[in-house]
Amino acid sequence: TFQKLNPYKLGHPGKPIAIVQGGLTGSSGEVVVIAFIGLPNARSFGQPTYGVTTTVTNFELRDGAYLNMVNGYSADRNRKKYNGPVIPDVETQDRDSAIAAATRWIIESTK
Repeated sequence: TFQKLNPYKLGHPGKPIAIVQGGLTGSSGEVVVIAFIGLPNARSFGQPTYGVTTTVTNFELRDGAYLNMVNGYSADRNRKKYNGPVIPDVETQDRDSAIAAATRWIIESTK
């Protein structure tokens, strides 16, 4: 099991964290979304992500071709593995409504 020796500590750990995601959120962006899943003060808003949450290694073959092989999955802090799109906590129709919903949630959470 991996354990970081000096993890970063948030200055205001209880503040609400709103993640806005959508179909253009992919790969490393999805890893960031997944990193917040399971935090009690975090919620995600928007559309399902692009769905490339796996780790891929490229192997060059003798003939110069490449073989791209999935060799890992992203997992959240509860050890749930993701192999496809990440579904938001609050699904909205578009980016603007996701931002509006996230803003309302932050305002309500800080009252």
